[in-house]
Amino acid sequence: MVGTAIWWTKEEAERDAAATGLPIVGLGPMSGVAPAEQRQGEPYGWAHDDGKEFTTHADHASDLQREGIQMLPLYTHADPGEVERLRTVIEQQRSLIASLREELVESRSIDARAEPGPTIWDCRPCQLEQPTARPCDVCGGKTELAGAKP
Repeated sequence: MVGTAIWWTKEEAERDAAATGLPIVGLGPMSGVAPAEQRQGEPYGWAHDDGKEFTTHADHASDLQREGIQMLPLYTHADPGEVERLRTVIEQQRSLIASLREELVESRSIDARAEPGPTIWDCRPCQLEQPTARPCDVCGGKTELAGAKP
């Protein structure tokens, strides 16, 4: 199975997980479902180069870190409060960028037709953002331009 599936019962989700050999990735409240087997503090992977590069190999991440490259650990089970806080920060930054852009257009410092950058892509299944149109780095889902209608 590729993409998003909606299960009405835990049994359906477990059956599909067993049939595909893929883990269940819950995106909403799922009572009675055991959390994934990941110890607290164990990253799923590491991002670097402003999120443009990603690795799931701890040895590779350690090698890059020894070379002086700053690595950002990524976790599959984020604190919901932290996720919401970061989404709020993203919206505040977008609003600030839009207002600054309007000021630049009004002052004729930039052409109103100028394209703002950088382009951001959204992963619909897991609702994460990434800087490229490739499939999502986390779940492999399809990405679309941020702000595009689903």
